[in-house]
Amino acid sequence: ADVEALVEIGVVASVIESPISDGKLAALGVSREKMLDRIRSAVAFAKVIREAASSDVQIAEVLRATRERQRRDVGAGIQMILEREPTAAERDGIWAMASPELYLLLVEESDWTPEQYEAWMAETLERVLPSP
Repeated sequence: ADVEALVEIGVVASVIESPISDGKLAALGVSREKMLDRIRSAVAFAKVIREAASSDVQIAEVLRATRERQRRDVGAGIQMILEREPTAAERDGIWAMASPELYLLLVEESDWTPEQYEAWMAETLERVLPSP
């Protein structure tokens, strides 16, 4: 899987907090802090592009393409964890949960700390994803 692409989605930040993926993260040679920094940057980018998309057709197309890439990348990330192709429901459910919009709702609108979000997401993924 393309680590650079996976880093851009919220699911990776959450999954790397999970014991299910500690070995995989180490095998990829990616530091936890670097990955979390990249996730925070991706969320900031998502916020700007989402706001601009409502008034610009080209930016709206970039947003659509970005979301589709995120959906594929979530599928690749889940496949790494489960060691099998995820079902459409697994992929799409985790894609929705890991969306930058959910992060913004919880952190900016509900006053969660980024650490609370990361802990919640890790716990939720542990419950939602089947064991490999």
